Amino acid sequence: MKNTVVLTAEEKRRRLELSRKESEGLTLRDIHCPYCNFIITRVFSDAGGHYLAKCQKCKRQVVLNFAYFRRQKGIGKRKAGGSAQ
Repeated sequence: MKNTVVLTAEEKRRRLELSRKESEGLTLRDIHCPYCNFIITRVFSDAGGHYLAKCQKCKRQVVLNFAYFRRQKGIGKRKAGGSAQ
């Protein structure tokens, strides 16, 4: 027999408020489809792990590892060969 926990409306509100407070200092970033570049979802900066996503535009279903789809600001300028002197 499964043990299920039933939350009261007050407990749900308390957990939602805690979640909102915890995410105040985080930034959002867009996750794009690797095939058509359509925005699949938005995640917070502390998101990690794997995510099963289906693109609404090209209908492809992909597994994304957030670590591989993270962009570093300013990396393009360093790769361009310019020295910062």
